[in-house]
Amino acid sequence: TPMTDDMMSMQIKVSRIMVVAGTPFIMPIWILMIAGICWCLFSAVMGTELRFRHHLAIISHAYLIAAAGTILLVTMMLARGDVRSTLSLAALAPISVPMTSPVYLVLHAFDFFTLWWMTVAGVMVARAGRLPTWKPVVSLLGIYFTFAAIGIAFTLAMGKLAIKA
Repeated sequence: TPMTDDMMSMQIKVSRIMVVAGTPFIMPIWILMIAGICWCLFSAVMGTELRFRHHLAIISHAYLIAAAGTILLVTMMLARGDVRSTLSLAALAPISVPMTSPVYLVLHAFDFFTLWWMTVAGVMVARAGRLPTWKPVVSLLGIYFTFAAIGIAFTLAMGKLAIKA
């Protein structure tokens, strides 16, 4: 069903509150989790001698790119008045592609700023850990694409369940 103006304004208000209230609490936890995953992956599996604090510093600095993307996205949402704005490949999709279609979901999974910060983080880990550049970059992007595929499959499955109900 299409969103009414009241629904849209309520969603914008809730989005503003979530960004302002949630970001200071959620982002540090998210960065700690990603740094922990990187520490386990690159220290235990690939044998770098980087400590957790090194991974935390790398992820914290690389994540500034994602923060810039979030600021840009929120600005776009407020300027357009449309909470469906995106910085992914889905922005290049024709308007005729429904947001629930597999094509749109795949395009939406490829967020420019996420791919950028993960690539930068991988290069930084490679340099600090004296690894070939491709290993950390491919590892991080592989993890990202795996979770994106799981998210897409889950969204499609939930959509099919909703249609049957």
